Amino acid sequence: MKRETPIVKAVVDALQIRGAWCWRQNSGLLVIGRGRSKRVVQLAPSGSPDIAGYLSSGRGFGFEVKTSTGRQTASQKLWQERAESRGVRYAVVRSPRDAVQYWMQWEKSDAEIHNASGRSHERIRS
Repeated sequence: MKRETPIVKAVVDALQIRGAWCWRQNSGLLVIGRGRSKRVVQLAPSGSPDIAGYLSSGRGFGFEVKTSTGRQTASQKLWQERAESRGVRYAVVRSPRDAVQYWMQWEKSDAEIHNASGRSHERIRS
């Protein structure tokens, strides 16, 4: 088990308890079986965040979970750049508290933008 695994679970639990629609996201390749029955399954693209979800506005978000000393890989930094350039919310977090604070801030910010636009039933498009 990776050192981030318990933190990822705690972050997902903390967000879902507060009503967030999010999930754990595995990336890379999964090899199933052996020999002639061996299959390789592509999971999320390399660099994808550990946790993905949607805000109430419809905007996507992602959390990359790291330990207190963990650092993003080059592929994670690239994913972050691509996602943010398309309006996806993204943060590196080290605890459930970090993630909840970001999520609450993003929900509030998107709600304010949404309300200011006067479009009460439309989703925000980035």
